[in-house]
Amino acid sequence: MSEPVGLAIVGCGDISTAYRDSLATRPDLVRLVGVFDLRSGAAERLASGIAGCHPYPDLDALLADGDVRIVVNLTPHRSHYGVSRSALQAGKHVYTEKPLAIARKDAAEIVSLAEERGLRVACAPITWLGEATQTALKAVRNGMVGQVRVCYAEMNWARIETWHPAPEPFYGAGVGPLTDVGVYPISILTALLGPADRVSSFGKTVLQRREKTNGEHFSVLSPDVIVAGLEFDNGVLARVTASFYVGPTTQQGIEIHGDEGSLHLVSSVDFASPVMFRPFGRPDGEWTPVPHVRQPPVGVEWGRGIFELVEAIEEGRPNRGEGHHGLHVVDICCSATESAQSGRPVRVMSTFAQPSPMPWAL
Repeated sequence: MSEPVGLAIVGCGDISTAYRDSLATRPDLVRLVGVFDLRSGAAERLASGIAGCHPYPDLDALLADGDVRIVVNLTPHRSHYGVSRSALQAGKHVYTEKPLAIARKDAAEIVSLAEERGLRVACAPITWLGEATQTALKAVRNGMVGQVRVCYAEMNWARIETWHPAPEPFYGAGVGPLTDVGVYPISILTALLGPADRVSSFGKTVLQRREKTNGEHFSVLSPDVIVAGLEFDNGVLARVTASFYVGPTTQQGIEIHGDEGSLHLVSSVDFASPVMFRPFGRPDGEWTPVPHVRQPPVGVEWGRGIFELVEAIEEGRPNRGEGHHGLHVVDICCSATESAQSGRPVRVMSTFAQPSPMPWAL
């Protein structure tokens, strides 16, 4: 590349600082041109101390800036669709926090609009691009567990209101734990197994009245515990449990079970998560570690999906975590909600092309 690609962040909330700091590690690849938030002072605080970065007075000013090639959408869940749509209409590529949209039809519109405009969309979560998950995916590709037939995933994320300053959007209608954190294992499982065909689920609100850290109370508008059974096109069965009531458990992460053994990705989020293997039929039940394909960073490199998008644009290849994958994840979440409401299985109508491994995990 001749020069770093200009980015702008929309939404300067809780996660934006982690993104800003991660983006600063690749000045050769990207530069943060500016930021915008509806709340007074939020954009100024995020931009403070970053050379060449400034707060925009409004979204229109950001979208009119010719230095901005990619809009990084970090707004609350229900705002993802509107902000991404406006960015695409303004001729910008989009990287958005999860989910791509709340509604299936809105996610589909974003994907169609990007294709019509010749633009790129990339969607979080991107933890499946991390070293731990790429290690697990490589182990499965290489036959370590044999033919995969069953997967289990847990995302028990405790009670958001005990630590997040603005928890209401997480409990809003159409959101809830599956859409907010269940998408981590769903993204990993679909990257591993391809498209899902059908979803059967159940869920309910187990704790209706919640208390924020400032003592204020609010009501939960979506199920705070949901269990989704996924049937994949290739015949694999998977169960995903997501909760905003139960805290992390001993069964956190993803278990991948095949004819020859089982693989345990201890965390669906942490790039440095342990990956453990146990052959089928071992009497002592001992799990042994699988070495990471390369040295991982600690935690999450939040900018990795953006870096991957920029490199894909420059190299003229499809980006990983692209719009159709994000749409399929939204489709699964919507199907799970509909199944829980109706008590019947729901078909997943969307599809996507499975992403290629990271070059260093081939």
